[in-house]
Amino acid sequence: MNEWVALITDQHFGVRNNSQVFLEYQLDFYEDVFFPALEEYNVLDIIDLGDTFDRRKSIDFNILHQVKERYYRKLQNMGKTLYSIVGNHTAYYKNTNRVNTLDLVLSDFDNIVIVENPEIIHVNEMDVLMMPWINDENKEQAFQLLQQKHKYCFGHLEINGFEMYSGHVHRDGEFDSSLFSNVEHVFSGHFHKKNKKGNIMYLGNPYQLTWGDYGDVRGFHLLNMKTGELKFIENPYQMFHTIEYTEKPKKINFDEYKNSYVKVICRKKGSVTKFENFVKKLLAANPIDVIIIENESVFEIDEMEDFEEENTAEICRTSSRKYVDENSISNGAKIENKILSLLNKAEREAA
Repeated sequence: MNEWVALITDQHFGVRNNSQVFLEYQLDFYEDVFFPALEEYNVLDIIDLGDTFDRRKSIDFNILHQVKERYYRKLQNMGKTLYSIVGNHTAYYKNTNRVNTLDLVLSDFDNIVIVENPEIIHVNEMDVLMMPWINDENKEQAFQLLQQKHKYCFGHLEINGFEMYSGHVHRDGEFDSSLFSNVEHVFSGHFHKKNKKGNIMYLGNPYQLTWGDYGDVRGFHLLNMKTGELKFIENPYQMFHTIEYTEKPKKINFDEYKNSYVKVICRKKGSVTKFENFVKKLLAANPIDVIIIENESVFEIDEMEDFEEENTAEICRTSSRKYVDENSISNGAKIENKILSLLNKAEREAA
């Protein structure tokens, strides 16, 4: 039995409308951090806990080609076995996992085991419960398996009481943590915020994808399945940065902000000429986007951020928060959850 398996989740290849800049940012993590760690710890098995690709209903062939050659082919050549779980972003329909991105685009890799239904799989000389996205078709099968005792469950789950992202807890779903009381260790993808309660842990995704991820440490985990020890491998790369500007700004290496998102918080501008020169130097470093916050006003420069085709939920969250903030509404979280609940209902009915 090899000592470690790698756990990674919510990779979202093709994110930000198939942005090449974001793909390079993601691949830098794999080439500089992920692959070397697999070699260092002699990891043979990797468990991908869902949402490997970003869009449920389409894929960019250029992005797919690069991901297959620079990620999947690399794992194959390294002799690694990958167990890939279907998540909600890789299942075409809402009520079944039978049509999914993984089956359609990864079938030519003989080292990948695709998990589209709840089942017990032998990994690293141990039987573990694999729990992909639970829907109307596989719910009964999932519940039956959860009545049995398991040491490990790896899934793409939506459980009440856990943070989806900083400050926002999922509360109105149909699955409570008590459903997993027979499992000693539950590891899940789906919520990008790393958080843990009792026997259940959301691992968090490997990198920052939105401003909501700013300041959060990201990376992936290694699990010793024999002892239960969990080791976190940090991703040193950040996509979102803030700079505090004052009359006497600190010396800055502007090259660090190339191909990233930057917020400049102007505490005290002082000389307008100096500030304009500072902004020119920052823009010359070619960031993706710069937002300047001054006197509680926001000015956007060279706005390039766009919404993903499939990220309707994120659009709803952003709009509802803006409405709540502008109107000083106290029960904003309740309003947001209600909107998302209605969106989920509409998507289920449309599936």
